[in-house]
Amino acid sequence: MKHHRIGERELPEIVMIERAVVHEFIGFFKIPVHPRNIPVAYFRTKEVLAKFDTTERKQSDLHAEFEAMTNERRRLALRLNELEGTTAALRRTASTAAGELGRTQSMAAELNTRYEKLLTEKATLNHLNEAQLTEIERIRVALEDAQRDVARLTNAHGIYTIKEGDSLSTVAAVFYANGNYWPRIAEANRFLIGDNPDLIFAGMVLIIP
Repeated sequence: MKHHRIGERELPEIVMIERAVVHEFIGFFKIPVHPRNIPVAYFRTKEVLAKFDTTERKQSDLHAEFEAMTNERRRLALRLNELEGTTAALRRTASTAAGELGRTQSMAAELNTRYEKLLTEKATLNHLNEAQLTEIERIRVALEDAQRDVARLTNAHGIYTIKEGDSLSTVAAVFYANGNYWPRIAEANRFLIGDNPDLIFAGMVLIIP
């Protein structure tokens, strides 16, 4: 294939202006330094420069993407630290609440036993003195307070004081409109009645979950 030979006088003005750049790249292309080779070197140089610019832009884009990923990683690391701190705090709170719940349930169980004993004594005695009546009332109030705390710690609905003739089924029917839900109440008050739902008495304070 024959190529049209272009002399220096036929070069576009821009080629003449960038001749210095062309000569710098002629050695790279191993093209003999001859006027008719300058246009070829020029366009090859322009092609290399264009590829270089493209590569440089890609490198810049990759650098920006890397910076963005690094910043995101730092943000996620900070967020992870925050979540770990929150989780640790929640675990401490849960542990504290569990310990408080256990202590409160134990106190309620002791008060319940004491209250049942006092009510039994009251039923068998013909007369109670002022001190005995005061003690019964004190225990009753303390038991209600302890059960309210248990209800709060377990997010229960509230408390209910057993009346004569009540059963867990009748209490469930009042609060859940279904007596078959009595196992819910039994489970919430296991620390008082154990596995026997019949171990309730008038005056007993139950948790209503």
